[in-house]
Amino acid sequence: MTLAHCFLRFSVIILIITTVKLSQARSSTCCDDYCYSLDPDRTQSKHFATKTAYEVIRGSSTSQEHVVRLEYESFLTDQGWDDLKLLAMREKDRFSEVFDGSYDEQRYLFRHTKTQRTEASFKAFAEGLFGEESLDSISTEPGPNDDVLLKPYDFCPAYTANKEKIKDLDSELSKFVRSPLYTQTLVDISTRLGFQDVLTTDQIDAMWNACRFEQAWRLQQPSPWCSVFTKTHVNVIEYKEDLNYYYQNSYGYSMGSNLSCHAMADMMKHMERDDGEQVVGYFTHESAIQIFLVALGARKDTEALRADNYYSMRQRQFVSSDLAPFAANVAVVRYECDDPVEPVKLKFFLNEKTLKFDWCNKGLCNWFEVVYQYRRFLDGNCDEMYCR
Repeated sequence: MTLAHCFLRFSVIILIITTVKLSQARSSTCCDDYCYSLDPDRTQSKHFATKTAYEVIRGSSTSQEHVVRLEYESFLTDQGWDDLKLLAMREKDRFSEVFDGSYDEQRYLFRHTKTQRTEASFKAFAEGLFGEESLDSISTEPGPNDDVLLKPYDFCPAYTANKEKIKDLDSELSKFVRSPLYTQTLVDISTRLGFQDVLTTDQIDAMWNACRFEQAWRLQQPSPWCSVFTKTHVNVIEYKEDLNYYYQNSYGYSMGSNLSCHAMADMMKHMERDDGEQVVGYFTHESAIQIFLVALGARKDTEALRADNYYSMRQRQFVSSDLAPFAANVAVVRYECDDPVEPVKLKFFLNEKTLKFDWCNKGLCNWFEVVYQYRRFLDGNCDEMYCR
C-alpha cells in the first residue's frame, strides 16, 4: 500500500499598474529583433519565477488529460482552480490505491492557512478528488493563530530582519541590480519600446508582473505585455528574482532549514506510522514550499547564487520558476514493498517530478536513510529550533 503526504500551494496577487514617470539616459542601439506573439514556442514562459504557470513546468501526465468546465467565481482565477483540480485528478490516477473510494475523515486530513486563496485551493483540490457534490461534507483541521506549521516565517523576527537585510546596498540582489548586465538590460528594454529615457526597475517590474500574471492566467493567449521582453531579458530578470528568493527562503539564508522544523517533524511522524490518516494535505504559500525544500536538502547548488556569477549559474538547480510556480506542490509518498530488509520506502515529488538525492537510490529512499538524514527534526524540539 502507499501513504501520501502532500504540501500544496496556490497564491494570487492583485496587480495594479499606474502611470509612471520616466527618467535617466537612453541607449542608441536596441537589443534584439524578437517578436513574442510570433514565437510558437515562447519558452521564456517557463522562466517567470514564482509567477510561472504550473501547467508549463509540471511533470508529465500518466493518463489522459481531463477536461474541466469551470463556472466558479472564486478566490482563484479559472486557470488556478483548474490547476489544483487537475492536479488532484492526476494524483488520484497515479495513486489509485491511496485515493480509493469516497471521502472518509478517518483516512484524510486537510488543512489550509487562514487565507481565502488557500481555502479555495483546498476546495479545488478536493473537488478533483471527490467531486463537487462532496465539498460540503469534507472537513479541514483548524489551524492555530500562530501557525508555525504552515507559515513559520510569519512568527520569526529573525526571518523578518533578514528579509529587510536583502534590500541593503551590499546585498547580492542590490549588487546585481547595479551590475552592468542588469543596467544594460534596462537600457535595451527602454530602447526596444522607443523611450528616450531609460525606464526604472520599478517600471520594468510593473510590465514584467503584468506579463507573467496575464500569461499564467491565459495560457493559450500571448500576453501583449510579454512582447516587451526578449528571452535574454527574461533570463536576466528571473535571475534577479532568484537572488531575492535564494537569500530570503533558501540556502542563502542560514536559518532556512530550521525554519521548516515543524513541517519536517510532522512529515516524519506521519511517515513512520502504520496507522492513522493515509492522506495528509496542507495548503500553504510559496515561502513555505521553498523553506521546506531547504530542510529536505533538495535542489542545492554547489555554488551560491551571487551578483557576479550569472553566466556560470545558467544551469543552476535553484530556479524559482521550477521550484515554486503557481500551484507548486511537494508530495512525499510511502511505499510498503516486499524487500525483507527494508520494506518501507519513501519517494519525494516536486511538482509531479521525482526529487532525487545523492543519498538514496534513484529517488526511492529506504526509510532508514530518510531517518538518518532528518533525525534532528524527528527528535528535536521544534519550538526551540525553528527560529534559531
